[in-house]
Amino acid sequence: MIENIFSTPLLRTKMNLNINDLLNTCYELADKEEGAQNSNVGGYQSQPIRAEYPVLNELCSVVTEQANFFSKYLGLRKIELSNFWININKYKDYNSIHDHPGCLVSGVFYIKTPTDCGKILFRHPSPTIRYFLNEQDFTEKNLINSELINYSPEEGALFLFPSWIEHQVSANLSNEDRVSLAFNFL
Repeated sequence: MIENIFSTPLLRTKMNLNINDLLNTCYELADKEEGAQNSNVGGYQSQPIRAEYPVLNELCSVVTEQANFFSKYLGLRKIELSNFWININKYKDYNSIHDHPGCLVSGVFYIKTPTDCGKILFRHPSPTIRYFLNEQDFTEKNLINSELINYSPEEGALFLFPSWIEHQVSANLSNEDRVSLAFNFL
């Protein structure tokens, strides 16, 4: 018998929300508030958002439902939204490798994703896999043996993942902004 142990699930889904209203709200908030410096290299990352915006409340409600579905799949308790923030990455801006300590589920919802705006990459949970496998060892790379798994973001796409999985966002090589909202749940 072969069993997968220590697997890392990822929830990916498309959500039908008012993208234009979300985009306008993100830019409105970015114009009003000074950004934070966390995993972002260049670009704008807001402070945790506390303002009451109906379009953000709707998004948070839908994302929280999905996060609780995912948390149950992980065998975890019911969770609540801890915080969320805006990411606006311009040309060559990116987010370095990081995780979200002290949280259970994290995620990102993509609002604007021009062509070549950068991919979200997830690192294998074993920090030493890269020392054991060389290119000549592979007959095929897959979800079990790859050091990094990447996804191209799409407008309206939601990604939820365990907060302990390291991830990064590659550089935006488009001349247009990549805009997303990121979330943490406890």
